[in-house]
Amino acid sequence: MKRSCEKLLKNVGGGYGNYSSRKLITALRHGFTIMELVIVIAVIAVLAAVLIPTFANVTRRANQSADEQAVYQMNLALAVVEIDDRPENVADVIAVLNTEGMDLEDYSPLLSDTRFYWVKSINRIVIADGDDNVLYPEDRVELVRTAGDWYSLDGNINLNESWKENVAQNAVTLTSGEQFASFISEYNNGDSVAASVTTVNLSGTIDLGGATYSIKNQINSDLTIQGTSSSQPALITGFRDDNNSIFGQGEFAHKGYGYGIFSNIGADSEITLKNLVFENMLVKDTLEDTGTMGLIAGYVYGTLNLENVTIRNSIVEGGQKIGGIAGRVNGTLNMTDVTVENVTVSGLLEVAKIVGYVYSTASVQSQMLSVSSVNVVQNDITTPEDYISNWGPATIISPEEINEGGRLYLVTPYDKPPYSYYISSHFTDEYYWLVSNKVFTIDEQQYSMPCTSTSSNITNGQIVE
Repeated sequence: MKRSCEKLLKNVGGGYGNYSSRKLITALRHGFTIMELVIVIAVIAVLAAVLIPTFANVTRRANQSADEQAVYQMNLALAVVEIDDRPENVADVIAVLNTEGMDLEDYSPLLSDTRFYWVKSINRIVIADGDDNVLYPEDRVELVRTAGDWYSLDGNINLNESWKENVAQNAVTLTSGEQFASFISEYNNGDSVAASVTTVNLSGTIDLGGATYSIKNQINSDLTIQGTSSSQPALITGFRDDNNSIFGQGEFAHKGYGYGIFSNIGADSEITLKNLVFENMLVKDTLEDTGTMGLIAGYVYGTLNLENVTIRNSIVEGGQKIGGIAGRVNGTLNMTDVTVENVTVSGLLEVAKIVGYVYSTASVQSQMLSVSSVNVVQNDITTPEDYISNWGPATIISPEEINEGGRLYLVTPYDKPPYSYYISSHFTDEYYWLVSNKVFTIDEQQYSMPCTSTSSNITNGQIVE
């Protein structure tokens, strides 16, 4: 076959201009010349330069259209619901959206450098760019962001790392939510600059805008976060730590326990919060097997000092060990001039206004503690006057020694009723609730339900039917 082709080309070689048949055969055998390849590559480059931006533009327009359609559907759902029950916080908004089949992935836009925000004042969701300019809906483009009004649906906000340039003598001043979130993110990452900071000075309003940026790693060093002065406290608003965020499901996910600005204050650390106002905070995970939640800290193994601190207009909700300030205190909690007001604390077990769970070896002290309009919601027994669910492991007590002030104790039989009891945080076959000098028995599988089985008075260590 090869020879036949060569013969044919030799016979017709004169038809190829200046090429002889031998030269043509040689050219065909050797392929393109370098010049020809250069020309082809140049043509491809020109086409790519023209077509790639076009394709990118088409993709961007498609993503933009999809995001706008998603926001339209979200706002439609919110408009229908607000007729009867207007959402009060971002958790309510997410609950509405979940009923419409939306999940975590729907809260993050496809278009890069943009974010979905719920605007509380108008109960609508908008698409905004990195400078907080509203891009959609068209009738909201003149909307200006105000502190405590915008909440990121996915728990992320734009980070500002400019604070790194101002670190000096182990101190840094932060003036925005973007800087504060960036500091926390770098602290979690083990960044050397963030790790060197022992004092964080906050100035003005720190609007976190629904950001889920909490210190998730166990903190084992001393850290002070403070406002300018007692007369000029810094305002921290819009903090969020919940399971309804993209951020909360990722690298720093809390894995069921330890919610709050601090997940875990280690035994060797002392944290001081001074001259601060915390407002519009949401710490929430509705799963029954989650817990140890507080607006400030989950676990406190070391020392937590609060000085001239106000916590207001906030919600903490979870499974067990739920408190307005801390979920669980194994170490020391010192409170001086602390106000907690208009806060809802909700859970299944060990729920109280200030601390959900306190070890017998722990220390909780207060001076000038003001607690008002704090609603304690508990699915089994509500103790609205309790500041602390005062538990202690393996402490032998007799029934007559039980505090009669309405505090809640979970007990299991140390021997058998009507003998002694010990306070326990571990579930066994049978459970007893001691509340206001009464015993409530409850089935093992129904411990989260109202205790209705039996109720008996205790007199001199004996159960009296």
